[in-house]
Amino acid sequence: MNEGIFEGKTLDEALLKASQEMGVNISDMEYEILEQDSGLLGFFKKNVKIKVVVKEGAGTIVYRNGEKVSAKVEETKTEVARKFLSGIIERLGINAELSVTEGDDAIKINIQTEDSDLVIGREGDVLNALQFIVNKVVNRDAEGRKLIMLDAVGFRDKRGEALASVAKNLAEKAIRQRRIVRLSALNAQDRRLVHLALKENPNVTTQSEGEGLFRQLLIIPKNLEERNSRNDRRRGEKGYKGRQRQS
Repeated sequence: MNEGIFEGKTLDEALLKASQEMGVNISDMEYEILEQDSGLLGFFKKNVKIKVVVKEGAGTIVYRNGEKVSAKVEETKTEVARKFLSGIIERLGINAELSVTEGDDAIKINIQTEDSDLVIGREGDVLNALQFIVNKVVNRDAEGRKLIMLDAVGFRDKRGEALASVAKNLAEKAIRQRRIVRLSALNAQDRRLVHLALKENPNVTTQSEGEGLFRQLLIIPKNLEERNSRNDRRRGEKGYKGRQRQS
């Protein structure tokens, strides 16, 4: 709706009705008073009737429980993420194009640039830092939170494939040597990729331990648990036989 006729007991009331029904801010409307009568000696006042036209390029809003809320949370967050990220990249002196894919729970932004090494950094540390900052800026309020996921020239897919290959090799090593293999210096996203890569492997389990920079991912072979169980049984049997001889 780009225009309409609205009435109210006062001009402000008529404008508020127009804002609520048309879904725009009052500042984004132009209006013309069609009827306004103070009535007889100030009594029996008639309603104010106005014609409202929405300005071109006006932002859309909606009202919930009488209060304004964003009508398009996803679009707003997408635009904030795009503009903020573009500003950072521009300040770094990098020429890049951003492509955005929106999902139900996440917004994926891919950075296409010839200076991919500067955007990605060592093992993705710069890209992860950018992703962290953009998420903090975009999700300042709890309402309509959306995960912002950044990628650059397919780095995430390549990184995921490389980590999956390493994880499978280390899992085989853990099974063969019957010992726990520890992976340190992995960020949370990389640890998640390793967990997912070995999730369907019936011969190992994975878990994380430690805090902060000292957090590690453990690949634990199932045959280690079986060996420990057998050793416990053997120690128990030896203790039982020893007690029998003493008696």
